[in-house]
Amino acid sequence: MRARPDQGADGSVVLFVPVRLVHQCATSSITLIVCSSGDWPDATKVVAKSPDLIAMGARVRAARLSAGLSQEELAERSGLHRNYIGGIERGERNVGVLALVHLGRALNVSPATFLAD
Repeated sequence: MRARPDQGADGSVVLFVPVRLVHQCATSSITLIVCSSGDWPDATKVVAKSPDLIAMGARVRAARLSAGLSQEELAERSGLHRNYIGGIERGERNVGVLALVHLGRALNVSPATFLAD
């Protein structure tokens, strides 16, 4: 059984993978949907990124750029991985409260800054 690539509604790459192949798939540039028993979900059922997460990520990116930091520098200051920072900024991560606190401290802003409408 093989993985089956597809394209999401937003043009992103979506990879449908049977459970027994999950250990062979390690990349952060694709969406990974794990399937059991070789059942492939309908590509139209792939959930798009949350507009709220995209907006929050844009606020994190704006604060980082305002501080003159690279993603790697922010990662070092916040204690978070640089790939995680990138995922947050792209709206791909549902960020926890402690991560927001670490980001706020690293950027010298209130964590509420990232949640403002």
